[in-house]
Amino acid sequence: MKFRLLGEKTKVEIEVLSREHPDSSDYWDGNWVISNVKVEIPGYYVDFNASLRTDDIRDLLVT
Repeated sequence: MKFRLLGEKTKVEIEVLSREHPDSSDYWDGNWVISNVKVEIPGYYVDFNASLRTDDIRDLLVT
């Protein structure tokens, strides 16, 4: 699953790769996902993997 935030000259892309704790039934542990994050702004590009919480991704996309 990919999420993209696009601007005139900027792009942020978050791709969810997998769950960090796939067998967890605990709310806090079960909502961690391993993701690939790409950020492009004029003069800067970064591509890295990160452990993110699903509610943090939601909050980023809603605001």
